[in-house]
Formats: sequence, structure tokens, C-alpha cells
Amino acid sequence: MAPPGCVVGLLRSATVIGPYATRTDGLSKTAFVLGPEKAMEIYNRIDDIDAIIVKLDGTVVYSKGMQKPKQSAAAQQ
Repeated sequence: MAPPGCVVGLLRSATVIGPYATRTDGLSKTAFVLGPEKAMEIYNRIDDIDAIIVKLDGTVVYSKGMQKPKQSAAAQQ
């Protein structure tokens, strides 16, 4: 059982990209502890990192520096 206030289980994955692995590792855990919305607020305030979060329902959320991949014409058919 998760501790009170912990929202583990609201997302499938959190990937954080930045210059230092020790920092991005800690920041990725933020999403599992605070939840995807609050974590993304934090990520968007840090200039040298970007993130992608996949929620339990499969929804993918991108930080301000990332963008959703464009579908190819073949994938749209």
C-alpha cells in the first residue's frame, strides 16, 4: 500500500531528459509521487530538462520542450 499522499499507480512511465542522469532519475520519481499533472508543472519550470509521461489510460503528456510526433501519411490511412 502506498503512503498517504502518494499517487503511485496513476501512470505507466515517466521519462525525463536532461544533462545529468542523477538529476533526471530523481525528477522522474516526482511524477510517481506527486502525480503527472503536478510533476509536469515542475518539469515545465526547469529550463534544461524535458519529460514525457504516459498515464495509465495510455494518454501521453509532453513537457513544453517536447512535441507530439507527427503521424506519417501511411499511419493515418
